[in-house]
Amino acid sequence: MAERWWGVSTLERLEAILANPEIHQLASVVPTPPRHVGGRPRHYPAFMAVVFEAAISVFGSARQVEAELGHPTTWRWIRRRTFKVRVP
Repeated sequence: MAERWWGVSTLERLEAILANPEIHQLASVVPTPPRHVGGRPRHYPAFMAVVFEAAISVFGSARQVEAELGHPTTWRWIRRRTFKVRVP
């Protein structure tokens, strides 16, 4: 069973991950394959792959992270908070 963080909401923990400058540093060293090698471009930036991995510690499993980040309200909040995207 995942460790419980009493007194700190899941959203606050997710917000801490998004605000952590080390997440951005880690994402900056994720290699991008050269275009001439083939394959399609990533749908999400490397930053989100690092956030996804870090969020496993918040939600307890990769499947739960997928469910949480896939919720329209949560995803809209992340986009507004992280990418400064204007989302309705």
